[in-house]
Order: sequence, then C-alpha cells, then structure tokens
Amino acid sequence: MQIHDTSYDIVIVGGGSAGFSAATTIAQAAGGAKVLLVTDEDRAPYKRTQISKKLAAGFEREAFGLAPAEWYAQNGIELAVGAEAVSLEPSSHTIRFRDGGACRYRKLILAPGAEPAVVPPPELLGRGVHVVRTAG
Repeated sequence: MQIHDTSYDIVIVGGGSAGFSAATTIAQAAGGAKVLLVTDEDRAPYKRTQISKKLAAGFEREAFGLAPAEWYAQNGIELAVGAEAVSLEPSSHTIRFRDGGACRYRKLILAPGAEPAVVPPPELLGRGVHVVRTAG
C-alpha cells in the first residue's frame, strides 16, 4: 500500500463499482479535491462481471479494469491498492490501515461491497468446487 499524504478532502473505502462510481462522480463534480480511493484487492477497480467470462480463456491482469491506470492520476485520485482499512475514528476523522498507516479525511464514503454466504452442497466439497468472487 502506498498512501502518499496524511490528509485528504475525500476518502473512498471500497474498490468495487460503487467506490469507482463515487470516484468518477467526484472527479467530474469536485475537480481539484484531494481524493483517496482505497481497495484491499491487489489491483485497481475492475469489472467483476467479467471474471467468469474470462476465466476459461485466460486474461491479462488489467484486461477488464474500469479505467486505465493513468485515469486516476489525471483525475486527481490517488489509488491505494492492497490497503485494508481496519478502524475508523469518526471524532478525529481518521482511518487506520492493517499495515499501521493512517490518514485523515474531511469527507468519507464507505463502499466496501458485500461478501455473499456461499455454501456448496456437501457432496461437492473438496471436489474442485470454487467460488469466483474476485480476479485475485
């Protein structure tokens, strides 16, 4: 994780479609805002619906990113990949990360997504059954 500053106008926690949409809207409406988009995944936001479509054929690491890498910098959005937010301190407007880092925010958007409860039938456990949720 590389967070370059300790204070941001807006911090978005979550690199899914909701977090990316928030970043896009902010880039269009609040030009000049210092924005941090935090994702605990190992890559920039991507089209999750493409995972199963590309799985059998194989794909390049950035094959279905929602925006090219340069888009974030061009729009004033710092991207913190592999950053897991572990605590939130609303009174001090601070977020702490698993690696010990922290940053302050003026405004915060929480868009962490959801984890589905997946229970494969018992007869399939251990027989090559996989849950496809992320590209990692």
